[in-house]
Amino acid sequence: KSVGQHGPGQLACMKLKTKIILAVGFFFALLMLIAGAALYLQHQVKQSTALVLKDNYESLQYSHSMLAQLNEASDTSVVIFERQLRLQEQNITEPGEQIATHQLRSRFDNWQLQRSDSLTGLLRQSIQHIIRLNMDAIERKNRIALNQAKNTTDGITLLCAVVFLIGLSFLFSFPALLLHPISRLEEGMQEIRRKNYRHRVPADGTDELAQLGRSFNEMASRLDEYEHSNLAQIRFEKERAEAVVNSLKDASLGVDQSGRILFANEQALELLHLPYQQVVGNQLSKLCKQNDLLASMVNDEQSVPLKIVVAGREEYFVREQTAIEKDGEPLGIVYSLHNITNFQQRDTAKTNLIATISHELKTPVASIKMGINVLANTPGAVAEEEKPVLAGMQEDANRLLRIISELLNMAQVETGKMTLQITAVASSRIIDQSLAMVAPQAQALGQLIQVSVANPPPVVLADADKASWALANLLGNALRHAQSAAPIQLKVSTQHEWIDFVVIDEGIGIAAAQVPLLFKKYSPLPRTAPSGSGLGLSIVKEIVEAQHGEVYYKPNQPQGAMFGFRLPAATQPVQG
Repeated sequence: KSVGQHGPGQLACMKLKTKIILAVGFFFALLMLIAGAALYLQHQVKQSTALVLKDNYESLQYSHSMLAQLNEASDTSVVIFERQLRLQEQNITEPGEQIATHQLRSRFDNWQLQRSDSLTGLLRQSIQHIIRLNMDAIERKNRIALNQAKNTTDGITLLCAVVFLIGLSFLFSFPALLLHPISRLEEGMQEIRRKNYRHRVPADGTDELAQLGRSFNEMASRLDEYEHSNLAQIRFEKERAEAVVNSLKDASLGVDQSGRILFANEQALELLHLPYQQVVGNQLSKLCKQNDLLASMVNDEQSVPLKIVVAGREEYFVREQTAIEKDGEPLGIVYSLHNITNFQQRDTAKTNLIATISHELKTPVASIKMGINVLANTPGAVAEEEKPVLAGMQEDANRLLRIISELLNMAQVETGKMTLQITAVASSRIIDQSLAMVAPQAQALGQLIQVSVANPPPVVLADADKASWALANLLGNALRHAQSAAPIQLKVSTQHEWIDFVVIDEGIGIAAAQVPLLFKKYSPLPRTAPSGSGLGLSIVKEIVEAQHGEVYYKPNQPQGAMFGFRLPAATQPVQG
């Protein structure tokens, strides 16, 4: 009665480890009980089987040996018969076997005095009688052994069923008893998640779960104090800052000077397919090894747009990075991906339109030019005073064909299908062609372009038309942004194995923060026109690099910009 009253209290005072040891020990005891019972019953069956072998099979062996010796009827066989008979007389175990053996002895003694066939037959009958007695005994004992084996199986089955029921009952009751405090802790955690910091869990006892419950109650008390302290205001400001970051349209990620990620908005996490906990607070270099898109996002060396599949749709992004400083001291970098899918689609449509229109215009303009040539070369077809008009039409047709060819070249560059014919060409040819392209624009603006080139002009390895287009693009940019009467300077010089083409203007210049974006696609700068797509300089870069050259930018002091590119110098003479 005392144990029944104090048992639950004693269980509550036990350590969790002790409870588990007792439970495992209980199951171990049940297993040992089953194993002991099985071994005991198996031993009983084995003993019964051994008795059969020991008692009856020896008598059968003696009897068969006497029958064999009786058939020989020699002096040696008589001696062996006598010895086997004595052994049989010492191994009498079955009812009636004593009388049969005594009868066999009497008949054997008579047979030794008079060996007649009738006495021999009586001896055989006695031996056969002993054999039948032992065979019947073997059959009887076999039935007993089978019944005992069946009883053993039934006993073990019953014992296993009882142990199974006990174990099943314990299996359902013990975990519930053990996990009840954990369920109360889980309920308490749900209350904390709902910000009910006044909730407490029962923490009676001295085991580990009770200690955990007391720690939980202390944590809840501290959280309750924190909720009503000044730190709550700090948390509110932090959440508001995170809301501002998440409201950014571009996917953004901030990194401090040590390379630790400070924040990442929802757009960035969605593109990277990474959870917030795995990104914020971790080292950028470590995550870059695990996520190729993140590595591309922070890799400033790559200038091509990123193609990312978002919700089953291909979208294009350009990388941008902004240095964060305070009082001239660097604090970190913000990396972002700007969605340029609309620019890309419009640019593709524009390029296809230009290519289509240029291709369609080229044929009729060529036909017009051919007609003009026919008129000019047919005697008497044109009056003398009409020939200047015809010459003007010829010049305009040639100009239209040149413009159409330039449009087709630009379309090839933008679609990546550009073909180059790199030869040794005089730099003066590139200069003249580029000046001819921008001449109408320069005249409309009243802007002067000063050219500085060595005499004789250096020879460069390039595609003359493509290089002229690139130089004309730089000159066109300078004309659009020149804000003073100072002329635009075009300088061509030789630098070791390179020929440099440099365009200098005295316009508003470019901010230092915008310099990394100069030659990237879809990155219009503040000084460009609002309608600009940001493709011009990126196409110049592609054209120059395709001719094994390089482009560069330098600020012009005290104001303005200096854009240039260099191409390999030619060692062979000009062709054509």
